[in-house]
Amino acid sequence: MKLHAYAKINLSLIVTGKQDPYHLLDSIMLSCKDLKDTVKIKKAKKDSIKFFGRFADIDKDINTVKRTIELFKENGFDIPPLRVKIKKRIPVMAGLGGSSADAACAIKILCKMLGLDIDSPKIQNIAKTIGSDAPYMLNFKACKVTGMGQKIQILENNCKLKAVIAMNYPMSTRQCFEAFDRLNLKGSNAAINDTIIKALKDNNFALLKDNLINDLEEAANFINPKIQSAKRLLIEAGAEYVGMTGSGGAYFALTPKKSIQNKIYRSLKGKAKYLFKTDIF
Repeated sequence: MKLHAYAKINLSLIVTGKQDPYHLLDSIMLSCKDLKDTVKIKKAKKDSIKFFGRFADIDKDINTVKRTIELFKENGFDIPPLRVKIKKRIPVMAGLGGSSADAACAIKILCKMLGLDIDSPKIQNIAKTIGSDAPYMLNFKACKVTGMGQKIQILENNCKLKAVIAMNYPMSTRQCFEAFDRLNLKGSNAAINDTIIKALKDNNFALLKDNLINDLEEAANFINPKIQSAKRLLIEAGAEYVGMTGSGGAYFALTPKKSIQNKIYRSLKGKAKYLFKTDIF
């Protein structure tokens, strides 16, 4: 069975507290229609896992898909030997949720293969164990995600958004959160998300772009100020709004107009190390 694993962007990422050792978040997430990995899983005589594609340099013994399969076994599910192939198009350490998206695809495929209810507490707990983005990745619709990623509220999104995503340097999620604590940074007012939710529902791009926020950007820039080179490129190309997704190091420009998206993308070709354009779900 084959499924696509879609990248995500955070319209907002607000740190609301901490439940050691994890941070609590309040975030609005959307998925990228045209930036995706592909996960194929089928029964085989022996277990194997292979990564290929542009970002295939991943340890086949330490990755979220392998961990997902292990968690199914640990939870008492009878898993046959599997052949897994993953085509990596989403850059790693980018804040785009690629590894969580791959894990979510593996969960969906295994549930189909084994006839399991993906909404059951046991399966949902596997997703939560994999990472804070994985429960959202089971949906890939506009969602408000809170807590440690386990609370998902599907949102009405009437905005037809386009994005250009640029990245020059990777960023460690763990190091970013550690820097957030070390710098004694404080989270923003989570009420901002109510405004973003209204903007999505009302198709109000002006309201949307004026309220997007990422509490981790200062910490990410503290670790490696060079990640902002991608932000500067997008701004110089005429982007109306540029935001950092997740813990970085990717930045995205949002626009409702395909002509602007194409203009930004064309002007940055050959300038950003990694560059993508995508419609947004």
